[in-house]
Amino acid sequence: MKNIVKVISFFCILTVCLLFFSNTLQASVANTSTSRNQVNQSIKSEFNNSLDVLFMGDSTILNSVVPIDIWKHIGVTSFSVGYGWAKPSELYYDYKKILKTQSPKYLFLESSILVNSVKNDKYLINKSTNFINYLDDEIYGQFNTLFPIMKYKSSLKDGHIIDIFKSKPKELRNIYKGYSFKNKIVDTREQETENTLEDLGYIDNSETYIKKLNKLCIKNNCQLILVLMPQKCDWSMTKHKLVENLANRLNISFIDYNVDTEKKIVGFNWDTDSADGGYHLNYTGAKKTTIAMEQYLANTLKIKPTALTAEQKKRWNEDSELFYRFISDNS
Repeated sequence: MKNIVKVISFFCILTVCLLFFSNTLQASVANTSTSRNQVNQSIKSEFNNSLDVLFMGDSTILNSVVPIDIWKHIGVTSFSVGYGWAKPSELYYDYKKILKTQSPKYLFLESSILVNSVKNDKYLINKSTNFINYLDDEIYGQFNTLFPIMKYKSSLKDGHIIDIFKSKPKELRNIYKGYSFKNKIVDTREQETENTLEDLGYIDNSETYIKKLNKLCIKNNCQLILVLMPQKCDWSMTKHKLVENLANRLNISFIDYNVDTEKKIVGFNWDTDSADGGYHLNYTGAKKTTIAMEQYLANTLKIKPTALTAEQKKRWNEDSELFYRFISDNS
C-alpha cells in the first residue's frame, strides 16, 4: 500500500509540473514566425465558429497564403495553421483541437508533408516499421493534447527563469492569421533545384492520417482539399503523381500550383517572387498565389462571404488595418 501511494503521488506531482510548465511555455506575443506554442492560443482568440477556411501544413503554406487578403478581396475568413517540419499526425491532432471552437467549411492541406525521400530499413520490414511509427505518433499526439509542454519543448531554449513567474495569455490575437511574412527577394538562379528527385514515397504514415483526417472532415461537414503550393526546389512530377494518386483513391480534390504555375497564378515569376531561391514565397509571390486561391474559392467552390456579426466584422477590419500598416512599415 505504501508503494502504491508513492507511485500515485509521483504521477500526481509529475502531472502538476507538466501542466504548470505547459503554461509557462505559452507565447507572450504573436509574430510572423508562427511557432507551435502560438497556434493554439491564436485560434482561441478567434470568435467561435467564425472561420470558414483553414490552411494547414508546413512553412510552405504559411508563406504562400495571406488570409487578410482573402478577407479584403472576397470577404471570407481563413487562418493558416502549421509550422516547419510539420507531420501529418501532428496536423490531424491540431485539427481535432480546432474543431472544439471552429467549424470550417474547407480545409486545404499542403501535401508536401506527405511525400519525401524513402529510406528502406534492411532490418525491419516496412509494415513493422510503419506500425511502430504509427504507435509513436498516436501516443505522442495524445500526450501533446494533454500536456502541451511536449509539443512546445523547443521553446525552452528561448526561455528565462523569470518566465516562470510571468502570467501568459491563454488567447493570443494574431493579425497575421498564421501568415509568415517575408519581403526578401532571392531568385532561383542562386539556388540549386532539386526537382529531379525520383526516390520518393509516402512518409510518416501519411496515408493513414490523411484517411483519418478526411473522415473527420466528412463527419464535421468540411471538405478536405490537397494542395501543393509553389515550391520549385522541392517539387517533382513524381511528388505530383503520388499526391494525385492519393487524392484519387480518397475521391478528394487536388490542386498543384507547380504545374502551369504562370497560367494558374497571374504574373508569377520565380526570379522576383521567392524569398530563398525557390523554397518559400516572399510577400509579392504570396499575394499573387492568394489571388489564385481566391479565384478557386469563389469560382470553383462557389464560397459565399462569411456570415459574421457586426462585432466580428469590426475585429477583422481592425486586424486588416493593423496588418497592412505592418506591411507598409516593413516593405
